[in-house]
Amino acid sequence: MALNLVEASIIDLKNALDSGTITSVELCTRYLLRISAYDCRETQLNSIPILNPSVLQDAAESDAQRAADKAAGRPIRPLEGIPYTVKDSYQVKGMTAAAGSPALTGFVANEDAFTVQKLREAGAILIGKTNMPPMAYGGMQRGAYGRAESPYNGTYLTAAFASGSSNGSATSTAASFAAFGLGAETVSSGRSPASNNGLVAYTPSRGMLSIRGNWPLYPTCDVVVPHTRTVSDLLALLDVLAVPDPRAACDLWREQSFIPIPSPTAIHPSSGSFLDIANPSVVSSLRGKRIAIPRMYIGHNDEGCHNPVALRPSIAALFDNARRALTSAGAELIETPDFPLITNYEKLAHLPPSAGGTVANRSNGVTAPLAYPGLPDALRALEAARQRDLEAWMDARGFDAVCFPANGDVGRADADRVDDSARAAWRNGVYYSNGNRVLRHLGVPTVSVCMGVMDDTGMPCNVTFAGKAYADRELLEVAAAFERVGGGRVSPGRTPALGSDVVLEPRGEVGGKVRASVGEVKAEKEGLKEDGSFVLNISGKVEGEGEGLPPLRVFVDGEDVSERVKMESDGAWQCTVERPAPPTLWHPEYLKEAGVEKVLLEKTLVLAVAGGRGSEDGQVLVVE
Repeated sequence: MALNLVEASIIDLKNALDSGTITSVELCTRYLLRISAYDCRETQLNSIPILNPSVLQDAAESDAQRAADKAAGRPIRPLEGIPYTVKDSYQVKGMTAAAGSPALTGFVANEDAFTVQKLREAGAILIGKTNMPPMAYGGMQRGAYGRAESPYNGTYLTAAFASGSSNGSATSTAASFAAFGLGAETVSSGRSPASNNGLVAYTPSRGMLSIRGNWPLYPTCDVVVPHTRTVSDLLALLDVLAVPDPRAACDLWREQSFIPIPSPTAIHPSSGSFLDIANPSVVSSLRGKRIAIPRMYIGHNDEGCHNPVALRPSIAALFDNARRALTSAGAELIETPDFPLITNYEKLAHLPPSAGGTVANRSNGVTAPLAYPGLPDALRALEAARQRDLEAWMDARGFDAVCFPANGDVGRADADRVDDSARAAWRNGVYYSNGNRVLRHLGVPTVSVCMGVMDDTGMPCNVTFAGKAYADRELLEVAAAFERVGGGRVSPGRTPALGSDVVLEPRGEVGGKVRASVGEVKAEKEGLKEDGSFVLNISGKVEGEGEGLPPLRVFVDGEDVSERVKMESDGAWQCTVERPAPPTLWHPEYLKEAGVEKVLLEKTLVLAVAGGRGSEDGQVLVVE
């Protein structure tokens, strides 16, 4: 059966790798060709500004590990050879971790974030780091690497303007530049780009996914947010990521001792694997579920709603379809005029301006965050607010979950340059995901799933399911069931399948030794012309085991230039190609003054891949 990388699930990729249909080197190469085409040259989505320079070597090591484990009769690691991305806020040993900030572009991580470590141990292959605004403080503001753009409709933002900092993660995952991405969230930075890109997003209860090794924005709120194209893919990741982290430092909720935090094992299914949630019978779990719909999110300004929430008619239509799907599966949906979780919290925004002056904002002699005066009472107050305004409210009304459109509208891409677009992007229900700051600040878990694509904008929109703290497993069941009966993900039209995305027949079982080795690849630019075009001289050397030299393929910015390669008998090779000037990313003047970095789309990407018969090696070279 043919494998198409566009929309390929983790299970699809695992099966292809296990059967020898494709190797991890070949898989990563083909994803890099998509990145060359759509992130860098044609569509210039700019979602992955930084490549992992060792991605193809890592993939070759994964192929060798798979072969060794097969030969020894050992189980294959759960994500062996599967490519993924991480937000630039994650530490990856040996790579920069600027968190999108011009101030931090020289910071190199000396260890992996916990989640990156677990993915590495599971065999996953990092393709690169994804775009974000400086220090995650915002959404679609441009940072050291600019910002990502929508793969669905370039007229609209790929995330909420004020809180969508995981915009690169969602864009790259939606465009099938990797199997999945890791985002993060403090307000709605994981949920909003997921909705604008038709992805599944899970924001966990406190402590369920270790945040250690991520840039801290608001430690009381920050969470890891996996971005996947299906619920099943999310569940496959949770088997790897929802595990105890033995180190609590730099993860406030796990480090503090004032509020008991359960182990991640508390949300595991009784079978031990989250994947068991996704079986077809999960639809029956909706039968009899009472799901609340706060009327404030469906066009009604009811009691306590100080700031009406926008609702685009095309999103209302998608939500009506989602309601019908849930009802047809046996769920009871109840519109409710009150939603104290939001209204009580947001009353604070309407306090007199002088009220803030009565609260201490600094203390002398504090040497550690956990020693800050009043911290225990503050954390207990956050817990009490959720227990009173959500959990007790749900219990009193017999609600099993709450659902609502993830957002009320989408902002336009020119919101940072055109006043009318800015005003529209800063409406309630648009500038953040619905739920605003409350969900993260009070530790409310959510799962969001795509309802479909708006008929007027061509942009996707999600439905969000929220529930009690540590009811994560139950929410995952509801999300999995909804995806089966009402999920509406559509592949983005701006990043269609390439010819290289389809793998038609097996390349042969991966086994034995790696029969090809690609040494250092070099490239020199010469003959620079006024229009920015130039000549690129590429050279290297390949070695192989057995008779003859392994076949070599060379790609420049996604173009196959293998026919121009001249190979010597000792494996030395060279290739000369003429290249047009790379695109130039637009930056506002204030960022130019602060200092911006050239991103991948402003450079030239060279791939050299050698080998065959199920075993390859490769090198990536990014030319400034």
